[in-house]
Order: sequence, then C-alpha cells, then structure tokens
Amino acid sequence: GDVLVMVTDGLLDCHPDLAEKDLWVKKALAGLKTDEPQEIVDWLLREGSRLSGGQIRDDMTVIAARIDVR
Repeated sequence: GDVLVMVTDGLLDCHPDLAEKDLWVKKALAGLKTDEPQEIVDWLLREGSRLSGGQIRDDMTVIAARIDVR
C-alpha cells in the first residue's frame, strides 16, 4: 500500500527559497489526501509550476507508483 514518488532536481529547484527545496516536496506529500499516483504527479507538477512563477528553468519530471501486496 505504499506510494513511491521520484522527482528530478528541476522540481526541487523551483521553490524560490533554495533552503526549502528538499522540504517543500516532503511537506506537500505529507499533506495530500490522495494515494492515486496520477493525482500526485499532476498536483506536484502544478505546484512546481506555480512556485516557479510559470517560468520553467529545468526539466520537472515526476514519477509515482503505488506498490500493492497481492
């Protein structure tokens, strides 16, 4: 039932306060109310774009997968 989320440094670096670059994704994931991988990816990309003021300076790649036990 875990969700694996991988992001490139372009997503981390979009936060205007570079001291927060690693923390904002962690905080965002902790506050999300969904465990649907596509919803997580979409939200992180939207938030990254918003934080960077719509100016994408580097690639922002996000991959999410749910790991289920059968």
